[in-house]
Amino acid sequence: MRVVVAFAVIAAALAGCASPRHAMVGNASRITVAPDLPLDGTIMQRVTAIICAKAFIDPQPAPADALAALQNEAAAIGAAGIYNVKYAQTGLLDRCGILPGTRATAIATGRVARGVSSKVLEEIRPGLPSWLDAVVGRLCFFEHREPDSEFARRLGSLFSRMANQRPSMAQAGLLDRFLRACLASLLDAAQSKPELHAHQANLAVLCGLACKALDTDQNDRPLIAVADGMQMPEEGARWAIRVPGRVVFLAALVGAGLEEEIPAAAIRLTNDLVAAAGLDHLIQAVENGLLVN
Repeated sequence: MRVVVAFAVIAAALAGCASPRHAMVGNASRITVAPDLPLDGTIMQRVTAIICAKAFIDPQPAPADALAALQNEAAAIGAAGIYNVKYAQTGLLDRCGILPGTRATAIATGRVARGVSSKVLEEIRPGLPSWLDAVVGRLCFFEHREPDSEFARRLGSLFSRMANQRPSMAQAGLLDRFLRACLASLLDAAQSKPELHAHQANLAVLCGLACKALDTDQNDRPLIAVADGMQMPEEGARWAIRVPGRVVFLAALVGAGLEEEIPAAAIRLTNDLVAAAGLDHLIQAVENGLLVN
């Protein structure tokens, strides 16, 4: 009897957790659902929604209900659509506990930046490796925030040059050149930015370890162990210290062929490089790493 009562209490408590994390958003039904990243879309982040049954004797919630909750999560962060939707039954360690539940996950996308030609993007993005497609999408996202800036104008020129050099975008060694260019841009920023200037030596050590890892086993653990012992409290420095590890981690994921994890790792690298060094140094890394002079 006590067991039954305990189950009932747990079930009632968990039922209160069954609602989506965000309040219902009015335009959630307008969130588009696609199998792949649209040509005019930019990657934002992964979104998750979990729907729980009201009682442990009820059937598992339908995927359609989980999808509606997932669209609500995407709308709450300002996304335009989602793609690569996946469904799974929840387990005991998930939010539903003993209640039947359905989890839905997807990648949220935003609309392409206004200043970027859709025709140019259509020429660039098809067939790109997933890491590079994620970098292109993130560049578009940053331009969307500053559509009339010098960065936007520079990005338009960059995309035009990438379109003209489209065959070289599939060459072997492209990722390695880009990653090393990211490290070089970080060190360049350390020379010019006051918040990084005092940490040039530390960043040089980390970038050296990253280059060594790229040359050998793509293991970021020795680098992270050294970084953990460094004191770099300044705002920009806290992001800068992450970049070398992000570089090695992305290389390891691509080397292992873990396609589902690669876009997110590429986005984290670009985000941290921008936070530490600025948009100009991200563009510099893309130009130096991807384009043939």
